[in-house]
Amino acid sequence: MAGLLEIKKPPGQDRTIKGEVLELLKAKLNSPEGFGSYGEIVSWLSKNHGVDVSYRMVH
Repeated sequence: MAGLLEIKKPPGQDRTIKGEVLELLKAKLNSPEGFGSYGEIVSWLSKNHGVDVSYRMVH
């Protein structure tokens, strides 16, 4: 019974984009100027927040 009540973590990697950076990204995506491409998002994350992600991850 105890095993049925246990909250398990799903498999996979932890999120690379999280916390304040994720909130800033969401806000920018919802703003009128937003981004022109996925490549711009990758560049913005790296330049402004030191988060290095691949194009595939952003897509």
